[in-house]
Amino acid sequence: MSRIPTAFFISIYGLVALAGLMLAFAEGSPFPQILTPALAIIAYVLTDRARTVHLPVLWANTLGVAVFVLAGWQMRHQTLEQRVLIASHLLVYLTWIVLFQKKNLTQYWWMCALAVLQVAVGSILTIETSYGGMLVGFMFVSIWTLSLMSLYEAYLQYEAGGPGDFAVRPVTVARSTGGWRMGRKAAAERARSLWMRPSAARGAFQLNPDERWLGLRYARSILALGMAALVVAAAFFLFIPRLWAGRNEWGKNERKSDAIGATGFSNEVRLGDMVPLLENSKRVLQVRLFDNDGNPLDVEEYCAQAGYAEPLFRGTTLENTRSRPGRATDT
Repeated sequence: MSRIPTAFFISIYGLVALAGLMLAFAEGSPFPQILTPALAIIAYVLTDRARTVHLPVLWANTLGVAVFVLAGWQMRHQTLEQRVLIASHLLVYLTWIVLFQKKNLTQYWWMCALAVLQVAVGSILTIETSYGGMLVGFMFVSIWTLSLMSLYEAYLQYEAGGPGDFAVRPVTVARSTGGWRMGRKAAAERARSLWMRPSAARGAFQLNPDERWLGLRYARSILALGMAALVVAAAFFLFIPRLWAGRNEWGKNERKSDAIGATGFSNEVRLGDMVPLLENSKRVLQVRLFDNDGNPLDVEEYCAQAGYAEPLFRGTTLENTRSRPGRATDT
């Protein structure tokens, strides 16, 4: 059974490292979450294995308050996307603090919760299909880690209490020969003893000396549980409607007709794509003219002096092109 702590430590630190890598991929910027795997290895070796380095509770609380204050100060006068990025970095810093604390089951639960929160924040920072494949892998690793946590908790209870069942002390009542009254009194004492008898708790795991707790059968059961969870998640994904139609990336909701009819420039142009444009009375551009002294000029009067019937504006429609192998590109 000595393999159970090692397997659990590797799994939970691997889960934290995987969450950091997924957040770095989703954000598109490696710092600071790219440091999480290296710090997880250091914490595993020094904090949980060697038990030589750990962060005191006072210092951990002080650092936690400091990163919360820093995040709140950075969120001032920022856009919604920048605030989400700052919140993701806050989760990373809190994970680092928990990594180097002296751990019990509470700290391990915090590590799992922070890893899930990092992955959840990363899911709103990217729309890459590969991130969905990472989520499937993260789900299997999470189920495996949580099952090992339950097994590790049972292992700690077994090591602390030792094998064997809890004994229940029998309560005996001496027989009396004093007639039916004494027999009635003895029966009452016997009934009272049933209510006063101490209760006994038995563990949910049964120890079989001829079979290991962590074996092939255990791994197959966790794999089957993960497949069942994947089927349920796929059903929720297919039957729950998505609401991103007619919604800006980081802005307010808009009606579908307004979203289709909006005009302007795009950061990406694909040749051959047809984009429907509808007439829209929404203002997209406002121009004001000033002379050399800073005095405002009338736009229509200036156009008449320049010989134009109406103001004309020139915009860049195509700046850079890139051709794919096997395709011809005309510009």
